Amino acid sequence: MASQGDTSPAPSESFMDQLRANKAFVSISSLFKWEEPLATGLLFSIIMVFLFLISFGGYSVLNLAGDIACIFLLMCGLFIFGSQMYGKWKKEAVVHNPIGDRFAKGQLGVSEEWMREAFEMKRLMWNKLMESTRDVICFESPAKSFAWVVLLYIFGVLGSYISGVTFLAIVTLIAFVWPRVYAEQHAVIDAQYAKACEKMGEGYEAALAKVPPAIRAKFKPE
Repeated sequence: MASQGDTSPAPSESFMDQLRANKAFVSISSLFKWEEPLATGLLFSIIMVFLFLISFGGYSVLNLAGDIACIFLLMCGLFIFGSQMYGKWKKEAVVHNPIGDRFAKGQLGVSEEWMREAFEMKRLMWNKLMESTRDVICFESPAKSFAWVVLLYIFGVLGSYISGVTFLAIVTLIAFVWPRVYAEQHAVIDAQYAKACEKMGEGYEAALAKVPPAIRAKFKPE
C-alpha cells in the first residue's frame, strides 16, 4: 500500500491507448474498417479510379479534379431538377429537393468537440513521429537506426521501378484492406507477429554474439 506522502505519478497511457480514446480517431478508423460499407466503398473507388486515370488516362491532377467536380455538379443538378419535374408531372403536393432533403444544412459540418478531438489526434501523431524521428537520427538505438538505413535504401530502389502514383495506389489498397483484415484476424496476426519477432530476436542475438563486447554493448536491444 502506498504511503500518504507518495506523490509518484500514475503510469501514463500508451500512444495507442490515447489514440483509441480519441473520438476523431475512432470515427476515422471505423471508415477504414468498413463499418459503413457504402461510404468506405465509395471513397475507395473514387481514390482508385482517380489514381488510375492519372496513371493511364493522361490526366493531370488539376485537370482530372476539375473535370470530376464539373461532372459531379452537373449530375447533382440533373438529378434534382429531374426529380422535381417528375414530382410536378405526378402532381405531388410538395416538390422536394432530394439531395437537399438528404443533407440538411449543417449536417455535413463537424462539431467543435470533434474538431478539438481531431487536433488532439494530430498532436499525438505529430509528437510520436517527432519523438521516433529524433531517436532514429540521434542513433539512440543504433540497431533501429541502421534498420531504417536499410529500409530507406529499399524504398529508394523501389522508387526507381514504380511511379509515385503506383506507390499511392499500393498505400491506398493497404490502408483500406489491412485494418479490416486485422480487426477480424487480430489474434492470429498477433500470434504470428510475436513468433516472427522472436525468431528475429534470436538471429539478432546470434549475430551480436560475434562482434566485440565494446560494440555489442551499443547494439543491445531495448
